[in-house]
Amino acid sequence: MLLEVKNLNKTYHTGSVDFQALYNINVNFNSKEFTAIAGPSGSGKTTLLNCIGCIDRADNGEILLNGENVVGKESNELAALRRE
Repeated sequence: MLLEVKNLNKTYHTGSVDFQALYNINVNFNSKEFTAIAGPSGSGKTTLLNCIGCIDRADNGEILLNGENVVGKESNELAALRRE
């Protein structure tokens, strides 16, 4: 398995309003497969891609890239992952 997402959560805090963009997302992406992510506006598609791409930080859960959890890594480690 190339990429595995387990129980991923992301909440945006804007002033007094909290918006939970991702709630317990579980998905697997295998090598040599094409995957489409579809849904209505505001359903969390871009947030999921930003978390998987190490651009945005998830609140909790796991993003396993080749078996290595990237959630909770330091900024410099995430930058190195993006470069690779």
